[in-house]
Amino acid sequence: DLLHNVYMTTSGLRHCVTLKRIKVQQLRRDISFYLILKEQ
Repeated sequence: DLLHNVYMTTSGLRHCVTLKRIKVQQLRRDISFYLILKEQ
């Protein structure tokens, strides 16, 4: 049971990290898109 709890916690943390990474990638894409538009 303890092992299961630890596994659930680590998988949850990993999920959060993955979501943050995706958000950062989207943010970078938005910023570069904005800069490209601003240049024109």
